[in-house]
Amino acid sequence: MTNEDDTIETPAPQGNGHPPLSPSTRAHPGLGRARWGFAVGAAALLVACSGDPEGDEGDDGAGGEIPCEPWTQPLDLGGDDRVRAVATDAEGNIFAVASTRQGVFEGTLETQSDTMLIKYDASGTEQWRTLIATDANETFQDVAVDDEGNLYVAGTETGMLSGQTNMGGTDSVLVKFDANGDLQWARGFGTARDEYAAGLALDGEGNVVLAGHTGDPWAIVGEDDPYDLFAVKFDTEGNELWSRVYETEAVVFANSIAAVPGGDLVVSGYVDGALPGQTAFGGRDAFITRLDPGGDARWTRQIGTTSDDYVGGVAVNADGDAFMVGRSFGEIAGQVTIGGEDAFVTKYDSNGNAVWIRAIATGGDDTARGVAVDATGGLRVVGETTGAFDGSGSTGALDPYVMALSAGGVPQW
Repeated sequence: MTNEDDTIETPAPQGNGHPPLSPSTRAHPGLGRARWGFAVGAAALLVACSGDPEGDEGDDGAGGEIPCEPWTQPLDLGGDDRVRAVATDAEGNIFAVASTRQGVFEGTLETQSDTMLIKYDASGTEQWRTLIATDANETFQDVAVDDEGNLYVAGTETGMLSGQTNMGGTDSVLVKFDANGDLQWARGFGTARDEYAAGLALDGEGNVVLAGHTGDPWAIVGEDDPYDLFAVKFDTEGNELWSRVYETEAVVFANSIAAVPGGDLVVSGYVDGALPGQTAFGGRDAFITRLDPGGDARWTRQIGTTSDDYVGGVAVNADGDAFMVGRSFGEIAGQVTIGGEDAFVTKYDSNGNAVWIRAIATGGDDTARGVAVDATGGLRVVGETTGAFDGSGSTGALDPYVMALSAGGVPQW
């Protein structure tokens, strides 16, 4: 049952529009359903690992060993190149979304920010690549693959990739490709304000839901309402089913979205100010909210410290429990800091009750950029660190990492 004191107020449905997200070099995990594996994008490097768990069912590496041999694939597109997101399918294929600014795609110099969708097989051999570009700027932040191999990519645009009229400033866009990388359709979502798409999720019926934030980038915090959370749902043909803008007095930045078995959705991000029924801890706080299949809010939770706290991603398990990862400059929920900033992982049950929270800390600066749940219920957390974990080396700079946790949050490797 929904407790109205604990939710973001549910708004009336909105018309067609577009969404915004701050660019990042976030690492983002992908887990194949039939094969054990992960893929991580960090800066212009793709790191992946895909193995066949047959005959080793239930083994999530609890013995401290990664159960497959990782491979790396550098991306050199000649400009400011970044892997934005990755996804894996049931066969262990990996799909990477890479962006470049003033780089080269297929021998063509791009003067704006454009995106490439690339498919690799499980061993890291490139299968195909598709350029997503207009004469303006596009930045894509997330990718998902359905059971038929179709790909959905979400991001922002200032051009007219969607074939629809730009509503003003930056709009969100959702693009569908078939299993061969051929464009099927593109849909824009926007208003007179700026919209930034933070992530997408596929529900059990094949519908796709975008989440992000919308607002005026020139608004003054404390005097205006700069950014609000939004969500919009499309069917497999690109028809809009519903959209919501969740207006509050706080400044809300969406970061990630995950689909819950049964049709609910979980959205995470960070907030400046207090969400309805919640307490602001100081600086920016992390938040997580659960929506029903129609986009109405069930509950919202806000956690933080007196310093700034940020969210990297969210995932759900088969029971509907949610796992949120991020980073904090303070002692979040009683977790002792041992570095400049530490990563954290927290679990909420389906009713929004906090189950546990764990710090990920090396003594250096540690971030958690993404999280995924494997077939055994264990977690894979990806991020970056300037320190070193037990048994691993360090370059002394900012290194990507992958960590396995049990369902109870205990580190495995």
